[in-house]
Amino acid sequence: MSHILQLTILRYPEIEGGVDTMVASIVTHLKQRHKVSVFVPGGWDQKTLSRRSAEGVPIYSIRLRMPFGHRHSVTAFLGWLIEFPRTLLTLRSLAREQGIDIIHAHMGKDYHLYLRVLRWLGGPPYVITLHRAEVADFHSLSSSSQWLMKFALRGAARINAVARWLALDAERIFPGIGPITWVHNGFTLPDRSLVAPPIATHFAESLPQRYAIMVGAFDPYKGHETAFRAWQLLPESLRDLELLVVGDGALRPHYEAVIVQLGCGQRIRLVGQIPHHDVLRLMRGALTMVLPSRSEGFAYALLEAGAVGIPVVCSQIPAFLEVIANGVNGLVIPVDDHAALAAAVECLAGDAALRERLGSNLQQQIHSHFTVEAMTDAYERLYAEVLGGTRRPRNPAQTER
Repeated sequence: MSHILQLTILRYPEIEGGVDTMVASIVTHLKQRHKVSVFVPGGWDQKTLSRRSAEGVPIYSIRLRMPFGHRHSVTAFLGWLIEFPRTLLTLRSLAREQGIDIIHAHMGKDYHLYLRVLRWLGGPPYVITLHRAEVADFHSLSSSSQWLMKFALRGAARINAVARWLALDAERIFPGIGPITWVHNGFTLPDRSLVAPPIATHFAESLPQRYAIMVGAFDPYKGHETAFRAWQLLPESLRDLELLVVGDGALRPHYEAVIVQLGCGQRIRLVGQIPHHDVLRLMRGALTMVLPSRSEGFAYALLEAGAVGIPVVCSQIPAFLEVIANGVNGLVIPVDDHAALAAAVECLAGDAALRERLGSNLQQQIHSHFTVEAMTDAYERLYAEVLGGTRRPRNPAQTER
């Protein structure tokens, strides 16, 4: 049995996004065979180490101050010089006290420099799993953040991505760092009752009879406006088909204005951020899920839709094409093509047999190849190989196929 520390990005055990779902799933399954704890980077006011627990899992937090503030001021750098060694000693004491064997850091971040320096001080080896943002948006980072992120990646015992295409793209973005392997995200329904009727209580009275669903943070890469414009094109016969948009973000006022401008105020509902089990309930009753993203790492919304057995319409991007075959287990449309999205939704709405076939095929695909168990087993082998000093295939899941 090993002690594995999961370093997440924003929160635990709350679930508001795909990384949250991934970390919570890994922790839940690993703790059956290992000692598992979680580290959440603290806010600005958190200068000392805090300790709490959730469902028997220890959660640690302290701020990981960076050498450069937004203005790269001398004062910020001097403050970091004073605080950095103190924080490192705290982390080293924690690692020794708790007997942490390996750290799994989720998303490549500049503050992972702490992990590399900690390793120099005798701390545990670490693995970094890359998601979409740190690869796709790398060149938009400041030069100092780029350097620090690459510094941390070079010290990792393994670098992993959540999809094959992302691993290959990361090798292009980070030449000389690698090879970068991949483990696909996985999802298994935590409890069948979560997606069975009755629907979430706060929707019980206002839930439309027919609706489609879109799930994702309000970010341009998710393609929300493509979905809004598609709903404007739906024929009169589908005026009762409402689009429920789950998620939130700074773009909400802009999206609200676009919906009004398109005349879709009665047909598109911005649901906001709701508990994860309520999202699953809404998915279960949807006619379809639409995923018009311009970019994704490996979307959890797709896995969740497949797990509950509803058909999806998704854009033609690598992350989706690693799962979806057009006409077999979903419908694939060109990126930013709202007319094609409208046509696909209309097709599904009028063909119950097609919806059943696509949803069933996708469900079988998820249950066969993209489960939490498969994902966790692959990471468990990865940890064992790091601790044992062995190499592994490009895709750790291949070791048992």
